[in-house]
Amino acid sequence: MLFISQQIFRNSGLILLFFVNLIGAYIGYLLVPALSKGTRMERVVQIINSIKANEGVFMTFLKQQSYHFVDKEHLNILWGNPESKITITVLTNPHCEPCRRMHKRIEKLLDKSGNKFCIQYIFTSFSEELESSSRFLIDIYRRYPVEKAMKIYGEWFDGGKYQKEMIFKKYDFEPDKQAPEYSRHKKWQEEQKLTVTPIVLINGYELPDHYKLEDMNYFTDLEVDSK
Repeated sequence: MLFISQQIFRNSGLILLFFVNLIGAYIGYLLVPALSKGTRMERVVQIINSIKANEGVFMTFLKQQSYHFVDKEHLNILWGNPESKITITVLTNPHCEPCRRMHKRIEKLLDKSGNKFCIQYIFTSFSEELESSSRFLIDIYRRYPVEKAMKIYGEWFDGGKYQKEMIFKKYDFEPDKQAPEYSRHKKWQEEQKLTVTPIVLINGYELPDHYKLEDMNYFTDLEVDSK
C-alpha cells in the first residue's frame, strides 16, 4: 500500500512539474516585451520541448495510456533493430491516407535514429475487398530483403495503392493468395478492439496525445517495461 502511494505521489509530482514549467514558460512569454513575438514564442517552444524530453515526464504520461499486448514472434513485420529495447508498433491500413504519411515519418525516424528502434507493422483493411492489399504487403516483406521491401512499401504508399492491380502484377502477386499471417493481424486487432488507423504503440502503450512519433528521438535508450 505504501509503495502504491509513493508511486502515485511520484507520478503526480512529475505531472505537476510539467504544468508548472508550462505555465512558467507562458508567463515568461508575456513578461518579456523587449523580445520580438517570434523570439518569445521560440523560447517557449524550447522550454516545452525540454520538458517533453524529460524521461520521467514521458514515462509518467506513457504508463497512463491504454496497454495492448503485442507479440513480435507471430506478428513479425519488423523494421530497424529487432533487438531494440523499444518496439514502436504501428497499426496501419494500406489505403489510409494518414497511414501513408505515417510510413514516411517512420522512414525518417529510422534514418535519424540510426535504426535504434524496432518498428512493427500490423495491418488492417477497410473491407474484405481490400484485404488483398494487406496480404500483398505481407507477401512482399516475406519475399524480399528488408531494404528492398521498404522501397516497395514506399512505392505502394507513394501511389501504387491507387493502381493496385498493376503493382500486384509487377511483383507477381496473386490477389487471391491466402496469407495465414494476415489472419493473425486481424485477430490481434479484433482482440484489442482498435478501429482507428494509424495507431502508434510504444512497447504496447498508446503514444500519449501530446507527444508525436518524432519525439521518440529523445528516448532512443529508454527502457519501458511491458505489463
